Amino acid sequence: MMITKKKREKLKINTCKRDNAMYNLEYTSLIFDAIAGSLCFIFGLLHYFTDKYFAKIAGIIGLASGVIGFIFTIVYLGYSTYVFNNHHSGVPLLFDNGAKYKWDGSKYINPWTVEDEEKDENAKYAKYKDVCKKQYNYNSDLYKILLENGQHESQKCNTASGNPPTSIISGCDYLWANNFLINQRTDYIHKYLYDTWLTSIMFVVFTLVSEIGVAIFGLFLFLNKGESSHVPIK
Repeated sequence: MMITKKKREKLKINTCKRDNAMYNLEYTSLIFDAIAGSLCFIFGLLHYFTDKYFAKIAGIIGLASGVIGFIFTIVYLGYSTYVFNNHHSGVPLLFDNGAKYKWDGSKYINPWTVEDEEKDENAKYAKYKDVCKKQYNYNSDLYKILLENGQHESQKCNTASGNPPTSIISGCDYLWANNFLINQRTDYIHKYLYDTWLTSIMFVVFTLVSEIGVAIFGLFLFLNKGESSHVPIK
């Protein structure tokens, strides 16, 4: 069923909102964690270098910052992983072998269907979670093919046109972009984007665990009813 223009525009708006929410939460959680961590560090120093008892204050700050920071971070993690898995990167979608078009017996087809594009006009682009694949990055296998055969299929079966040919080119079940071979031997940028995003998600998970620890440690400090027996450093 063809998607209406109104619904397509609504999908665009929702995508934009998710992107903005992800970026805003990223900076909000980072700034909040930096401020809360600095306060805990300052009160910790005061506690060890003076005879003042700051454990209660540090406990309250640690508990509050751990809980609030956890909420910010878990929401950001949700947005980040959703965008990573579902949003399109702007990198043109290719078949597994890097080809732009494939002959289906009657015509050359794209890696996406008309139905996909009717639902989402960005369906012609690879999702962020897929840009690490070989068809979008440096591929050492091409060197092996060139060394063994002296030629790759993409050198004789290629097209510079934005639209696929209307009839089959002899011996070409797939068609590649003219610059495919050059890009596949030199391009790392898409893999770098994937690795950076995945690393940030792993770092956020580590941050969540740390915030739980800060909250628990802050709770223990706050519940400590006795005065500190600590002797300040002179």
